Amino acid sequence: SRDRTIEEAGGAVISIIEKDVAIHNPAGLNIKQVTEHFGKTGTLEGAPNSRSISVAEAMGKECDVYIPAAKENVINGSNMDLINTKVLGEASVCASTARGEGFIEEKGVF
Repeated sequence: SRDRTIEEAGGAVISIIEKDVAIHNPAGLNIKQVTEHFGKTGTLEGAPNSRSISVAEAMGKECDVYIPAAKENVINGSNMDLINTKVLGEASVCASTARGEGFIEEKGVF
């Protein structure tokens, strides 16, 4: 079915960034648990089976697909060298600044 989650398709979400808070689990976060926790508390901090990390650390985690999904210009001159992915799946309007976009192209990220 096309309505499968990343987990159901055999993938894993290893990090989530929300504003200035990030959580991580190298084995994969349980998205249902994280969503329930966020709904109850309004924060990612303390989500089950995760540890809090800095936004910069989350951006630098090696991954197959990195998806900036909410905020404009999240990838910019001050953090573009942190991105460590093969595929950038931009799910927000203008996820990268022009400088960030150029750097990503030079790096060979799809």
